[in-house]
Amino acid sequence: MRLKNLLDSYALIIKDPDYRSLFILNFGISVLGAMLVPVFPLWVLQKVKISVSGVFFILAIVGVGSAVLNIVLGYVSDKIGKQKIFIEITLLLSIIRGILYSFFPFVSVIIAASWLTQVSSGALSFAMLKEKIIAKNHLSLEGKITSTVRASISIAFVLGPWLGITLVSIMSFEHFYLLYAALYFGLYLLVKFKVRDSSMLKTLPLQNASKTNIKKQITPLALSMLLIVLLVAGNLSSSPLLVLELHNYASAKEIGIVFGAGPLFEVIAFPIIGHLNDKYGTYKTLLAGSIIGAVYFYLLSLSVNFYFVIACQILGTLYVATLFSTLMIYIQKVLGGKSGFSSSFYFSAVSLAGVFCNALLGTALAKFNYSVGFLILGLVTCSGIALLLLARKFAPSFVGVN
Repeated sequence: MRLKNLLDSYALIIKDPDYRSLFILNFGISVLGAMLVPVFPLWVLQKVKISVSGVFFILAIVGVGSAVLNIVLGYVSDKIGKQKIFIEITLLLSIIRGILYSFFPFVSVIIAASWLTQVSSGALSFAMLKEKIIAKNHLSLEGKITSTVRASISIAFVLGPWLGITLVSIMSFEHFYLLYAALYFGLYLLVKFKVRDSSMLKTLPLQNASKTNIKKQITPLALSMLLIVLLVAGNLSSSPLLVLELHNYASAKEIGIVFGAGPLFEVIAFPIIGHLNDKYGTYKTLLAGSIIGAVYFYLLSLSVNFYFVIACQILGTLYVATLFSTLMIYIQKVLGGKSGFSSSFYFSAVSLAGVFCNALLGTALAKFNYSVGFLILGLVTCSGIALLLLARKFAPSFVGVN
């Protein structure tokens, strides 16, 4: 992909006010979310004072609430034809979560607060994006647009982890979570006054006529859910696992560099993956990216060096870009129907992936070291690749998706 094509991808987003607003929205949400990537496992380990395996069980449990609520909100948002109001609600809930974490650092409170507040704003923002793409007749550029908007999250993750680990090194966890809540309030005000709801755009008749008949889609729903869980699980669980491993021999600054390097590479990787998706097809791009992910986890299992981990992030970025752009587009194509439901279904499956793999790692790390943990993530990814190949051959709803 030439540099001009890369710049054109960002130019398209910047020039269009609707795409630009969603780019900014995802950036803001992701900076705050990225701050928790290194902080949350360390907070649970040091402040809540439970074992390493317990950290992963906590991460597994808190993801269940998000999985359930995402689908419910996606379905309701399709019914009423609005997503913005639900994004505002999720931001307000995040404020509550920060306050509760600050004053009540107990396992029961963490689980209860997360169940009530861990709803993905990204699910609804990408549903808005899908509707805007359809309304503007930009389906031929869907991969490029989706990937470039998703790159805003990567830009945020360049800053977020470093900012989070830096803040907890100069202030208490209690003050960190109060600041976290205050920043979410600022983001709520931004969305309230700057983001335009999808309902303000005219929707094409084809989109209005499309109905999601869940009863007739049991098999594609089940296969899609399992596919997302197997392919995404490794990515979600690798971050806290990598934090705990690096904590043994790397400084806070070096941990921030590792978690900033990957997203920095992703700024370039996402538009590239989007370009490949539009040029070669969703299925081929997804298959190639998933194979890269399996190789990435194997290499991390060999990791004993800070610089080696940095180099591995190049492969990791291609894997991540595939999961959070091409895989989402692939699932939207398989399921069809309303954008709110299909996008929320994807993010709910992502939450369940975290539940599954964090529980798996929590069990494994009670007996084995971190290297075995990375090998487990690679095996789970390989299982997802096998399912993708089998579904392509035997499941009718997957056969026609290219």
